[in-house]
Amino acid sequence: MSYNHDPSKSEIPPVKYPTKSYMPNTFIFLILSTFIYSQNGIFPEQSFSIQESSIFLPINHSIKLSYDHTTLYKDGDAIYNVATGRISRVIPSPDSDELFVISAIFQKGKEPATLNFQAISGMEKTEPSWQIKVPYDIGFPDIVIHDERVFFLWSGSQTYSVFTLNGKMVGQYSLFDESPWNMEKVILGLVHNDQLFFLGMQNAMLNSRRNITLFQLEPSLESNPLATFDLVQPYFASFSPDNILAVVGSGSLNGSVDPVPYLTLYDLNGSENVITTPLEKMPRKIRWIHNQLTLVYKDRVTIYDPTDPENPVSINYGREIHPIDYAEVENSLLILAAKSVLPSPKTIKYGTISLMRLDLPKKTVSTYHVSSGSFNKVKLSHPDHSNAYFIQLDDIVNQYNLEQ
Repeated sequence: MSYNHDPSKSEIPPVKYPTKSYMPNTFIFLILSTFIYSQNGIFPEQSFSIQESSIFLPINHSIKLSYDHTTLYKDGDAIYNVATGRISRVIPSPDSDELFVISAIFQKGKEPATLNFQAISGMEKTEPSWQIKVPYDIGFPDIVIHDERVFFLWSGSQTYSVFTLNGKMVGQYSLFDESPWNMEKVILGLVHNDQLFFLGMQNAMLNSRRNITLFQLEPSLESNPLATFDLVQPYFASFSPDNILAVVGSGSLNGSVDPVPYLTLYDLNGSENVITTPLEKMPRKIRWIHNQLTLVYKDRVTIYDPTDPENPVSINYGREIHPIDYAEVENSLLILAAKSVLPSPKTIKYGTISLMRLDLPKKTVSTYHVSSGSFNKVKLSHPDHSNAYFIQLDDIVNQYNLEQ
């Protein structure tokens, strides 16, 4: 599983990527000439509309949901409404057909906010909703559902609270013995091979060394530290099928407070060897395609083989894009991209949408035109165990079969 920090999908305060570019040291990047196949477009198997301003959420090939600030829909029909507050997230359960609607209720002044947690099964409410309070000015927690428990990750204090699915509190736990509260800190939660892991950040000092620790959740619900990495803050983390953890984050070079992007690779199988490599700049996304790690940039994808991390391969797009969303098909990485990103009132507009398919074995790029229009909501979805791929363009969703 991957964790790629996206402020629109997480309640952790948004992090700022460093704006400086740093040249790598002695590492050699092999730049491959690639063929870019410009085609007239890809054609959907079907198209359908959803409610205006809603977010499309396919559960599988047949169950297609969407939600806006107040309502959850199935096939256009409302199946759940919040009376107060607004829906912030809808999380499908990894272990059942349930999903969980999380809504936030804000109070006036400095009163605590409320997170309301509602389980939905069979497209109906199954249990009474339950709530937790969020004190003013500490930030909303990130939320992980694992092993029929709900984990609320409190980044500022580097703690996590655990609840049953029906709202009974199990306990409150700390990652570190000492970790001063700071709004700038981050916790990343990752589920891999039915195990829950945390990446914790001990302090928020920009010149910290060995500041990031990988923890594994124990049956007691305490966290066991596995390894510490010479990074200041994690931005992305992802496990490979062969149990290699990749972490991209910022580090401190010679005690400087100017952030430098790094890639760290750690073998979960027992190896104590930690490989840390400087990056030229921060990627937009990381993703394992089988056992090759891809780092997505605006002009290229860089591929790392964990057995030879000092010799990455870069595939150029031939032009600069704005990556929006990602998926995997066979041995390829799919990137949904825009030619332009422009601000508009209360949101941004993505213009001229294309789908890029990067074939890793062949080291080629195919570019498919999707739309020349401009849209507020652009999203690529691929339900597990399905050959259907969905592209949302505002209130229109197109379904494709790309495994051909």
